Amino acid sequence: MASKFFKEYVVKPAVKKVKSILKGGNQKTTGTEVIKSFKAKVNKTKLDEARSSLNISIQKTKGSTGKLRHTMWQSRTGDHKKKGFTFDKRNERTKTSDEKRYEEAQIKKD
Repeated sequence: MASKFFKEYVVKPAVKKVKSILKGGNQKTTGTEVIKSFKAKVNKTKLDEARSSLNISIQKTKGSTGKLRHTMWQSRTGDHKKKGFTFDKRNERTKTSDEKRYEEAQIKKD
């Protein structure tokens, strides 16, 4: 009776785990799933509101710091002399590489 218990609850799960490791495990998502719905996070207290606005400002600061560091790196390495700075002083959206390629193609056409 002990051997049946051992097989059922120890050996089988161990074998299953080893097989999944060797196979690489199961694929979690296939990319075809559709998100049907989700609950919006609504702040219920003033503390939640303050925490939320703090998290938003922390993320904005992280983004600004990243931009500044990249600009400083460009100025140190001289990379800005060829192409200009990636992030302009103006508060305009930075062009994607596709948009830049399109503009260059338009210039070459003319």
